[in-house]
Amino acid sequence: MRWRAGEIVEDIDESQLADRLRVGRAGQQTWVLARGGAGKSRLVDSVQSGSCDRVATVRMDAALDFRPKAELATAKRPALAAVVAEKMDITGESDIIELLQDTLGDQPWLILVDGTDELTAAERRMLDKDLAWLSRQRITQPHVVRFERPGFSDATRSQLPDAIVELPELSCEVVDAALARKFAAEGAHLAARAFLVKFGLDRKRATDKTCRYVHMATWRDVETVSDLAADAAKAMDEPPSVPNRSEIYATWLGHRLSGIAPSADAASRWLDRMVAVGVQEASEPDLLLTLDRCSTVATPGAAPHSEACAALMKSAAVKSGPSSTSWILRNQTLMDLLLARWLVNKHEDCALLSAATADVASLELTAMVFGQTVGRRCLVPIVAAVCSRGTPAEQIGKFVDEALARDAEFVELIDRAKERAQTACEREVFAAVGAGGAAR
Repeated sequence: MRWRAGEIVEDIDESQLADRLRVGRAGQQTWVLARGGAGKSRLVDSVQSGSCDRVATVRMDAALDFRPKAELATAKRPALAAVVAEKMDITGESDIIELLQDTLGDQPWLILVDGTDELTAAERRMLDKDLAWLSRQRITQPHVVRFERPGFSDATRSQLPDAIVELPELSCEVVDAALARKFAAEGAHLAARAFLVKFGLDRKRATDKTCRYVHMATWRDVETVSDLAADAAKAMDEPPSVPNRSEIYATWLGHRLSGIAPSADAASRWLDRMVAVGVQEASEPDLLLTLDRCSTVATPGAAPHSEACAALMKSAAVKSGPSSTSWILRNQTLMDLLLARWLVNKHEDCALLSAATADVASLELTAMVFGQTVGRRCLVPIVAAVCSRGTPAEQIGKFVDEALARDAEFVELIDRAKERAQTACEREVFAAVGAGGAAR
């Protein structure tokens, strides 16, 4: 992984990362950026286990821990303080800062925040406000480490990081070895490689010095593409001839729901209807899939509601939610797909869609938006909006690259985008994407 702090750029390993975070100065912030499915949560585990016996460490999940407390926060007990108190088993009605001071004394401490990109824009602002509040208190300040997916250098954040750590995408060598293990039999391996070639899933990044596959950047991507190759051997529906990232995951989702829905598109539209129930005016939808929602929307096939909903609950597409009658999609990438579809259905106007997309905290979600027909039509204004938030063009270009199918219209699309680009950031993005080559 790569450590960036001011002018210092170094490659470090997990143990070195844990050491640096543990001895970081009080009041510092470090951001650890990793794509969904790249091993970010495992890295949080590693940092926590390497630190907790040497320095007081508070770990919180942004969505599971901070969000519920945000709904009950008060001026005297902000959500962040409530989470810290709960995690450190601090009880009492006294002032929360006094309680923290009594518990911590002068010892250094760490706050590890996992998944800040999964918060809504309003929740992220509340977290930043709480961090700013904590920094003003007369106690030993923590070293705050935020683990999130690549997103935006947002000027509204209360504090920019003192250091940024980036987990790299997988190299071709690592992916090839994983595929060889996955398809151990020679015939199966040859068939899987032929599948990758047929659908352009072996396309490589044109702008990286290290060989990397565009559509197999993470362990989750490798598993998803491997599943699709295995599905092809079972004569299941094939993805589009030159799929983008959105279509790859939508095809995988459709295959997991093939016993309920007649096609991948029908499966996605079924989930769209569940999300749309009661959230038409929300800035961001509740992606919890509940039995009530499932039973009120039209099923995608001929099965009655009870059978369709039961099959959804048992499918590999979802995992258990907070109650026995709720589920969530099994990973954040699938949630991105659902949220992207919701965004383009809500905002068909490019100005509105670009504003809404620029406010999300993950370029992976932005890539899913580009993968939709409306998102592709609004390519230039969305890239302009993302550039305006300070996101590096190099980062944006990688996600645009995987979001756009290399179909017959690709060259014309990028040529028009280059003509309409108005800033250096936009021009750099489209130049990098264009360097990736035309249709296969």
